[in-house]
Amino acid sequence: MSEHIIHLVGGKGDETATVFAKASDGLCHITLCHGGGEIVGAAHDYFEAFSQVRLQLEKDRLTPFCYGASLNVFPSGMCRDMGAGMTAYRLKLGKHPNQDDLVRIFDEGPDVIPAPVAVQREYFNDWAKSLPGPQVRRRTYGFHLQPIHTLILSPIVCLLCAWTFLVTIRGWPISWARPTFLATIFLAPALPVACFFQLREHRFSWLLLTATLFSLTAVTLLGLSFYIRAQS
Repeated sequence: MSEHIIHLVGGKGDETATVFAKASDGLCHITLCHGGGEIVGAAHDYFEAFSQVRLQLEKDRLTPFCYGASLNVFPSGMCRDMGAGMTAYRLKLGKHPNQDDLVRIFDEGPDVIPAPVAVQREYFNDWAKSLPGPQVRRRTYGFHLQPIHTLILSPIVCLLCAWTFLVTIRGWPISWARPTFLATIFLAPALPVACFFQLREHRFSWLLLTATLFSLTAVTLLGLSFYIRAQS
């Protein structure tokens, strides 16, 4: 369990609250103690749990003065998956964040801009739309891919492509590989593209590097299967 002291704006005078963060039962729990009472939130990451607490504070016109409640701060998929949402990025329209933009959500600084939950999410959506390049980095075939999804999906697709390649090179009945071929013909080419844009967004990580290697291997095996089949 971690404990954090944060300031609240919008109330009477200099108000503070104590925030307790704890992981339990597969969820991230936030408890905010203020004015003799407490507000609780639970979600799959601390940022989302804190957002639940903030929504309840908004009923009393209170907003935490910390990065997790700042207008232009939002976690990436990797921040949620690998850091449980304890860190997030300071965002600038039209620009990808870098490591210098990474902040802890319960810290405060001179550039904090306290904002309601809905306004913060709206800014994040505006930032995502402002980024140059195709929106494929945000979605693959309509599904919002996070780095952890890519890491799980890429070895599965790679194994399916390996089976297709094995059936082709051994000359086994092509019907044995038809289901795997149909499953991978669209996914295999899409995964390297998704990995490329995730690397641009989240910067280097061993998680994404592993997913990229698996996805490139899958495409190679699928391409070899096509080539061998065409030559036979």
